[in-house]
Amino acid sequence: MMKKWKIERSKEAEDTIRSHITTHFFDPQTLAFGLADSPVATAAWIWERRRNWSDNTGDVEQSFTREHLCTTASLYWCTESIGSSLRLYHEHFKKPWPLAHNQLPRLEAPTGIAVFPKDVVHFPPLKNLKEYTNLQHYTVMPEGGHFAAAEKPELATHDIQKFFRRCVKALSVSCLRPQEAHRYENLKPLSISPNVLIPIAPAVNLTLTPSVIAAKRQN
Repeated sequence: MMKKWKIERSKEAEDTIRSHITTHFFDPQTLAFGLADSPVATAAWIWERRRNWSDNTGDVEQSFTREHLCTTASLYWCTESIGSSLRLYHEHFKKPWPLAHNQLPRLEAPTGIAVFPKDVVHFPPLKNLKEYTNLQHYTVMPEGGHFAAAEKPELATHDIQKFFRRCVKALSVSCLRPQEAHRYENLKPLSISPNVLIPIAPAVNLTLTPSVIAAKRQN
């Protein structure tokens, strides 16, 4: 069952998110002409979402500095990319990504999820996440909204680091000799499928093939 606070937040954000998705899905190009014609319109559209979708009491500068807001708007304006960002909704919903397979879990890679209380879209109940993902790490944050990485960078960064540390340690345990494994009895083994790509740092990826896993266990 979904937590009460999630239901309350979903009701609170319902009108805002409905209008956002509806406009982006049905009329993205019409809106794009207006926003692409005015830097003020582009900034207003972006800032309004930062205000409504972040953890504040009505003042967007409680969550983001004015410099951050101006920089974000400038990225869209100077690159003339506000139109393509709107069309993404239409193109995604019109032709969703096909499933890679029909097995469970759908998402086989080790998965970490952080839930921020003022987000406008919340994940399903935890029991469903465990069924459909290879869930290794789950955190309910004390604060933060939809743009959490920019709004609460310390919280987000710490949680990502914690998740990846757990993945690396669990990977090491899964490759230990049986006589060494007892040292890590309290650490949950990491479920790994062959040829899974595991990110172990922002710019580093580790690909595990059957031969690599076997070699690690032998050494």
